Amino acid sequence: MSNHRFAIWWLLEEEHSDRYQLEINKLAERFSTPLFLPHITVVSGIEDKAIGRRLVDQLSEHTIRFDAKIDKLEHRAIYYQSFFLHLRSATFHSTWARCKHAASSPVATYEPHLSLLYQSPELFDHSAFSVFDPPTESITIDKVALFETSGVVETWQCILTRDLQNA
Repeated sequence: MSNHRFAIWWLLEEEHSDRYQLEINKLAERFSTPLFLPHITVVSGIEDKAIGRRLVDQLSEHTIRFDAKIDKLEHRAIYYQSFFLHLRSATFHSTWARCKHAASSPVATYEPHLSLLYQSPELFDHSAFSVFDPPTESITIDKVALFETSGVVETWQCILTRDLQNA
């Protein structure tokens, strides 16, 4: 068995990605935390890169670019969900089952969210975010990607990116 782990991410259209990357960068600088690309994790923990590639290709062929509404701002005592925007879109739920079934090994799925900060729970200051105002009311998802997510955040690498279908 390989020590490599892969994740499938929805990626934001360029305008939204740029705006949220600025917010992630500001938070990372303020709290000395890692930088990462704005994304919504579809599934993680995929052990076989070939399966991940196949899933990305299937999702890109069968998914029309879509909008996700920003529902609320949340924080949790979880490193990868320390501070995030909870999202709503029917497309999220329809893709999870397909990915879990096709992965052929246990994978993790998540509530749809756009992380803004990765930080150890014991270091997190929740009060600092009481005035955060998301730069948009919704985000547009126009790509799906396979990332190798073995190791620390700074070493994560994009393996494959595909555009979603136009309406």
